[in-house]
Amino acid sequence: MPKNLTPQDQWETEFQVPLPGEPRNIGPLERLFQQLLNRTERLKNRIGAILGTNWDATPPDTIVGLANRVRTLEANQDGTALSAHRTATVLDHPDGSVTTAKLADNSVTTSKLANGSITSDKLAPGATPYDLAFFHPGTPSNGALLAAIVVPRSLSLQGGSVRVGTAPANNWSATIYNGGTAIGTVSVPAGQTAGTVTLNSTPTSLSAGALLRIVGPSTADTAIRDISISLRGVA
Repeated sequence: MPKNLTPQDQWETEFQVPLPGEPRNIGPLERLFQQLLNRTERLKNRIGAILGTNWDATPPDTIVGLANRVRTLEANQDGTALSAHRTATVLDHPDGSVTTAKLADNSVTTSKLANGSITSDKLAPGATPYDLAFFHPGTPSNGALLAAIVVPRSLSLQGGSVRVGTAPANNWSATIYNGGTAIGTVSVPAGQTAGTVTLNSTPTSLSAGALLRIVGPSTADTAIRDISISLRGVA
């Protein structure tokens, strides 16, 4: 008479197989089948635990069904959200895991970089901070040349900032030139002592020997005084 074997959830590691010529004895065969059945039971239960459902359940064939399966998986993992990394404040990536090839053009902008998140020790070899600072004392005249410098090495401008000692009476704006080409503006709102530096393209590349100039508006603002401008660059 056939004998029904009851599977046990355990991982068998030792198997004894009857060899030809040994006396006929059902015992070793029964033990072998029991061990195989036990191992199959363990695999079935582990697969079910991972999937969050019966091991032989039909896979979801819709987005809604897949979402429900994910929720079940999260619940079975003590509520750990599988998608938590998408909303995490800080993503923990090993050094070197984010390469240039993995970043879309212009995907990392100034506004997406927290203060101090990019430091000199995190820059690739050769990428050295190269900031430029300018100061124009007093009140500039109509179309005044606020600053001029011959760039000593090739660099990439990333942005900048501006502060003034006395706020302008009206919105004030100066133009940044690379040679004869306008590449950005320096703006200070009326009544404010801090403004913005806006580049037409970020980053903006300058070659060694380029003449960088900042020229004031054609109509001077008689209130603004003592203009400090800095440009953030990487050489």
